[in-house]
Amino acid sequence: MAPKSESIADQIQWDALRHQASRFTYCLIDETKLGIGTAIAVKLEQRFFFVSAKHLIDNNHDLQILPRNSLVPVKSPDFKAKHCHELLDVGFIELNANVSNQFDFVDGTQLLEEIDIETELPTLVIGYPSQFIRSSKIQITSKEDLLTHRCDALVYRSIVLPKSEWPNNSSLCNSLECGTDILVDFKSEPRIKCLSPNTFSIDGQQVDCAKINPEGMSGGGIWLASVKEHNSGVRQSDARLIGIQTGYYNNIGLLKGLRIGVWLKMVKTAYPDL
Repeated sequence: MAPKSESIADQIQWDALRHQASRFTYCLIDETKLGIGTAIAVKLEQRFFFVSAKHLIDNNHDLQILPRNSLVPVKSPDFKAKHCHELLDVGFIELNANVSNQFDFVDGTQLLEEIDIETELPTLVIGYPSQFIRSSKIQITSKEDLLTHRCDALVYRSIVLPKSEWPNNSSLCNSLECGTDILVDFKSEPRIKCLSPNTFSIDGQQVDCAKINPEGMSGGGIWLASVKEHNSGVRQSDARLIGIQTGYYNNIGLLKGLRIGVWLKMVKTAYPDL
């Protein structure tokens, strides 16, 4: 459980973890519906993937991915392939290598397939709520405009809920599987804490992060947060990807995700050479 008060050193470590995990998190845009969700950039050997929830990247969406340092989104002509799990809410887009330099990719060493589901695990959840996305037009020529987007990520820290605390009196419990699912406490203080600024200015209006609807955070990462202390006394932040967010249950304050091992098995089936 997160402490009610922390040292400055602890706050610095959490901030470092937030920056580390945020580097690999990107916003998905739909041509017809602005701000549909989030994806994680993952590199396996010489292949470049965006991992996300299946319901975001299926064929019902004309997707764009927003780089951080460019006004121009990467669009479907630069997608090499798209795969979705037959049964579970996870999938991926494979990116052409010639545009991969616009993104930062987490590598396979930072993916953690096995976790102790019986233990509270400190975690970060990151995503792009649709309220945080703004669009504007830049005039390129007298006859041509460029539609651009700006977005801000929302970052929370919490814990992976131990199996002993999983709900047993809701419709959610009937669909849960220990080997594939993760539940994150998204309600109980002091477990849950926003690491983003307390408010964002959106089109001149101050928006309270505590009142943000998590719609759009689906597809974002669930990151195990840890700090390694070396013999020299130096503390090193280490964020490892353990799951992908797939849904939020407001009535019980829980965020659901699929373990990253599910995705790894899926991608290795599609690409046996990995």
